[in-house]
Amino acid sequence: MERITGPAGGFWIVCSARRNSGSSLFTAYAKVCLERPGSYWDAHCLFKLFGGEHHRSPEAALATAEAMARFQVAGLASSRQRAMCRRRVAVQV
Repeated sequence: MERITGPAGGFWIVCSARRNSGSSLFTAYAKVCLERPGSYWDAHCLFKLFGGEHHRSPEAALATAEAMARFQVAGLASSRQRAMCRRRVAVQV
């Protein structure tokens, strides 16, 4: 299951929840991007986050991953930090 939200503070957040092998629990992941991604797997991101592997539902996993990503994005709130991230991505491309 995936969810794309944004822009949040100038960034797009894409989250993924996957069922753990042989379990009823879910693992959560998030990516923070400068542009809206088509999917979690196609996202060109600034950074990735691991949201834990003991969630009881995919919705709970997505909510946790998104909350973690939003917390990280809040730390990038200044325009100077955003500009530095954009320069970093431009160099990588």
